[in-house]
Amino acid sequence: MDGDVRRRLALVGEWTGADRPDYASINMNEPGIEELADLLTSLGIGIEAGVWTAEDARVLSASGFGGRVLRVLLEPEESVPSAAVESAAAAAAELAGRGITARPVRHGYDLATWDVLRAAVADGQDIRVGLEDTTVLPDGSRASGNAELVAAATRLAPES
Repeated sequence: MDGDVRRRLALVGEWTGADRPDYASINMNEPGIEELADLLTSLGIGIEAGVWTAEDARVLSASGFGGRVLRVLLEPEESVPSAAVESAAAAAAELAGRGITARPVRHGYDLATWDVLRAAVADGQDIRVGLEDTTVLPDGSRASGNAELVAAATRLAPES
């Protein structure tokens, strides 16, 4: 969207009828998040908060819409798996410590995705995966598509 807050608000304001989504993501590190959250709420569109860091979690907590979010995407951008896991855990701890109770959903990028997802499952948190996040499977081989990624993520869940 190129960071143009007015343009973003104008485009979102045009969402009507069947074209209007049930929810939209707002990344905490982007400009104009308060205005966008207010507009989405006025349109009856839910908010999903994108949190990449513990600082983003603090921004969400300080915002006027932290209590209105449907879920929080914990999406560490680090490419080193251990660093991504640590970043997601720090952001989750910051959210919990600040009373943000929206459901956290973790995902990662590239090969770090799989360590982030394993840690999330161990913490009892929800996960997501798709080609937006990674094109590789846990063993580093290329996934044939979303279905193969989802199947691999499903195998991370403990058997009940």
